[in-house]
Order: sequence, then structure tokens, then C-alpha cells
Amino acid sequence: MRRIFNAFIQGIIVVIFGAVIVIGLFSSAQSKVNEDIQGEQEYSGSMVLPNLIADRGRSPSERNYNNLSPTERERLNRKIEKWKSLPPEKRNLLRHRMYQWKDLPPEERRMYRKRFDQLQNLPPQERQNIRKKLREWKSLPPQEREEIRRRFRAPLTTE
Repeated sequence: MRRIFNAFIQGIIVVIFGAVIVIGLFSSAQSKVNEDIQGEQEYSGSMVLPNLIADRGRSPSERNYNNLSPTERERLNRKIEKWKSLPPEKRNLLRHRMYQWKDLPPEERRMYRKRFDQLQNLPPQERQNIRKKLREWKSLPPQEREEIRRRFRAPLTTE
């Protein structure tokens, strides 16, 4: 008899617990619906509400794209097409560099950003000279590059 009573009490507890969960879920869903209705009532534009409803099923990136002006959208489409037209090895290289940049500590990123800004502010002739020197550097064999690096790092001796 006691076992039946305990099972009955446990059943009642389970039912009550389930009811509390259902009521909690229902009230949170109801409050979400009320927030949506309130949010929709705040907008007064003629096409805002249909656009808001149409955007509900879209991902955040799609919604952001739809919120761009036509000129910004066109610029973004050109960049996407440029990316798609790159050879796979170039895309992989750029992707790799992006991950390298992302993995840098914030203070290093600031240092590189500052250096980049300084280079951008140089006169065009100086920038061309720097590009020329970088192309020359890239064309050097690895042994010569390493030798130059080693000499550059070595302390100067006064003899």
C-alpha cells in the first residue's frame, strides 16, 4: 500500500513539474509574440511592416545585405565577384593571412595597423619605391634573404 502511495505522489510531482515547464514555455512564447506585435506597431512606414515580416525567415547576413543601399550592395557584389574570380591558391593564401591576422594579439594588431596607416600616408613616389624594394626582396633566393636578416640582426662592431 505504501509503495502505491509513493508512486502516486511521484506521479503527481511529475505532472506538476511538467505543467510548470509548459506554463513557463507558453508564457515566454506569449511574451515574445507580444513583443513582436508591439515592435510591429511602432513602425509606421508603408513598406516597413511587409519587409519586417519578410526578413523574419532570413539569416542575419541576408538581413544585413537587404539593409544596404543599392550602391553599397553593388560594391559588395563586385568584391564578391572579384573574390570568386581569384585562383584557388590565391584565395587560400588570403584566407590563411586573414586567420594569421585574427590570431595576433590585440597589441600586435594595433602595431601593424599603425604601420599600415603610416605607409598609406606616404607620398605615392615613396610607396612605389617601397613596392619596388619588396619585389626585389621577394625575388632573392632564400639563402640570401637569410644572410641579410642575419647581418641586420647582428650588433654593429666598432673596429
